[in-house]
Amino acid sequence: MGFPNTYLLVGVCNDATTHKFKGKIVMTESERYVSLRHCKWVDEVIPDAPWVVNEEFLDKHNIDYIAHDSLPYADASGLERMYTNLFKETKRTEGISTSDIIMRIVKDYNQYVLCNLDRGILEKSLALEKRLRVNMRLKKLQEKVKEHQEKVGETVCPCCY
Repeated sequence: MGFPNTYLLVGVCNDATTHKFKGKIVMTESERYVSLRHCKWVDEVIPDAPWVVNEEFLDKHNIDYIAHDSLPYADASGLERMYTNLFKETKRTEGISTSDIIMRIVKDYNQYVLCNLDRGILEKSLALEKRLRVNMRLKKLQEKVKEHQEKVGETVCPCCY
């Protein structure tokens, strides 16, 4: 479904609102505003947008359609009634949500830091490097112990590894 001759407004909630409904954030509201202003399809960014838009907001910004994914969100009472004729569902791109990206970074954090240390970016962090290398050795040892326990049929507590 295309929208020819469309002017795309993107409402962005401020940090306080986002913290309230989603918890910890990765980018500040200013960073989110700037990144969206650099998107070639975005014509205008509306800062401090409400979590749930109302008719007053729609009228003020002359909004014809609301595009959003279909996942339920906190404090979305009355959305279905209001959005019946206005709502256009978007699809999330698998693997690129904030949560997915954070999990990838956390999972490979030690490798990222060690790579930067090898490149000389974090030269002042020698204590961190030593701690990371010890942690990596411990992780490898834990994996070997887990493999051995699985081979001999012992139950392994997933919390410990």
